[in-house]
Amino acid sequence: MSSELQERKFWDGYSALVKKAWQDEDFKQRLLADPEGVFNEHNLKVPDGMKVRIMEDKANLRHLPLPPKPTLEEKPSEKEMVTAGSWFCCHTWGSEETSHG
Repeated sequence: MSSELQERKFWDGYSALVKKAWQDEDFKQRLLADPEGVFNEHNLKVPDGMKVRIMEDKANLRHLPLPPKPTLEEKPSEKEMVTAGSWFCCHTWGSEETSHG
């Protein structure tokens, strides 16, 4: 399976967990307390050695990720530097929030 397909599968699965958390308070509390356990129950793989923390946004509070600083790697075949080791996921703002600029 390609990494793009794996990533899409992960985000589709995570989206389903978010929807379930919106509908089931007990499930939401378990997801917040033990995301890796809930992910495992739903066949979502967290890479080995990686920890996951889920924080709940509120109407007046948004959590924004501060990604790690990208690293530079030299490609052995071409002797050029490439950025590696970081990714960033964006937040979707509601229409009320975006109407204020």
